[in-house]
Amino acid sequence: MLEHFHWGAVFLINIPVVVTGLIGGALVVPASTAHQETPWDALSSLLSLAGLAALVFCIKEVAKADRNWVVVAVTLVIAVSSLALFARRQGKLAHPLLDFTIFRSRALSSGALAAGLAMFAIAGLQLITTQRFQLAEDYTPLQAGLLVTCILIGALPASLIGGAVMHRTGPTPLIVGGLTTGTLGLIGALFALPHGVVMFGSALGVTGIGLGAAMTAASSAVMGNVNANRAGMASSLEEVSYEFGSLTAVAVVGSVFTTLTALMGMSDAYNVAAIICCAVIGVGAIVTGLLLRGVNVKQER
Repeated sequence: MLEHFHWGAVFLINIPVVVTGLIGGALVVPASTAHQETPWDALSSLLSLAGLAALVFCIKEVAKADRNWVVVAVTLVIAVSSLALFARRQGKLAHPLLDFTIFRSRALSSGALAAGLAMFAIAGLQLITTQRFQLAEDYTPLQAGLLVTCILIGALPASLIGGAVMHRTGPTPLIVGGLTTGTLGLIGALFALPHGVVMFGSALGVTGIGLGAAMTAASSAVMGNVNANRAGMASSLEEVSYEFGSLTAVAVVGSVFTTLTALMGMSDAYNVAAIICCAVIGVGAIVTGLLLRGVNVKQER
């Protein structure tokens, strides 16, 4: 009953936010000037949807303790074939949903990668942390939710400050430095966890600072390194990077956490799942650093 109450409270709290956004958007946002003559390819959308859905299903099945290898094989075949057909179709369309040539820009590729990895870490941490503290520490859903907001408390000012200083530093130090800071903050959180929730929450805040700065710079790198006629495509790519990062985090980290909890206990399972998040953003810092070496990254117009 309590769980239903909290979900209802969350829903009610979001109603005025949504209404305010709709009214504010109608008053402030200018009318769209999109090219109406550009067609929408429904088949491409269906292929991408089928491919991504099958890929997530495959990941979740692999992570299960009682996995069914037939299901794994079938979903993997569907994912690979659907995404391959999607990529092939884009090369033949006059107006593709995704022009893969934009990935020739190492700056754009680094921005999209950083955005996805940052959201992977945030979504994964939020999921396993709320579960651990509710189930192992007897936190209420509200208390667990307030704990993980430490990440957002760190990310919000870092995003604003990053946007303010980016014209001086450029996106590269913020992307690489942000992911590195996020990695160090998460390592600190794992060491701080046995010493109390205050130290743990503070370390989560440091993680948020790094990831918030990285996401702001990633957005600038994506939007600033495409031609004007590809701005909508780049914007969609950025949004997909965020959503795909969150999606894969829930599928991978959530499945690993659930499976390992049954095998080794919740505390050890939490540590392993958190280390996965840490490794992902740590590798992301290295890869983006290599991709951006010697590249003049343009900022968002």
